Amino acid sequence: MFDSSIENSDLAPKLFLVVCCDYIRSSREPLTNPQPYNLTGSHYSHTHYRFVIFTAMILADTKPRKLLLLDAAGALISAVMLGIVLVEHQALIGLPVHILYYLAAAPLVFLCYDIAAYYLANDYRRALQIIAVANVLYSLVSIALLILHRQDLTAIGYSYFIIEVIIVLLIATYEWKIATNTD
Repeated sequence: MFDSSIENSDLAPKLFLVVCCDYIRSSREPLTNPQPYNLTGSHYSHTHYRFVIFTAMILADTKPRKLLLLDAAGALISAVMLGIVLVEHQALIGLPVHILYYLAAAPLVFLCYDIAAYYLANDYRRALQIIAVANVLYSLVSIALLILHRQDLTAIGYSYFIIEVIIVLLIATYEWKIATNTD
């Protein structure tokens, strides 16, 4: 799909860093037209498209090492959403702020693990299995918190967390499939 010189180079981590920095910068900017039900202002969409393109590039390459970058991107998105965006819009979500911060801590740990494994792991398949299991555990904790705080959550809060759990579980399933594939 890509030129082999690009595919085999170490361009992916550099691209990842640039996209992550842009994502964090854009998530901290105020919404251009803030509306109580709209968490996606126009400046968000441009950055999200970059993440989608970056994610598609990684998914096209089923090497376990590159999938660690996909997981790192997902962890960054979750951490920024939970620790910054949703905290600023807590009234729309309904979950207490301290719980949002606790939930944001796990993706930050996953982000550090993914980047460390990308550069330091000797067995990328094993590293991918570990992060896949961690993602499933994170999803189970999220579901438990949905149940425990069901009276506090709004419809938007339920929607966000259900979508996040589905996405995380799909990625974890894909990671596990690639990690256990012996081809």
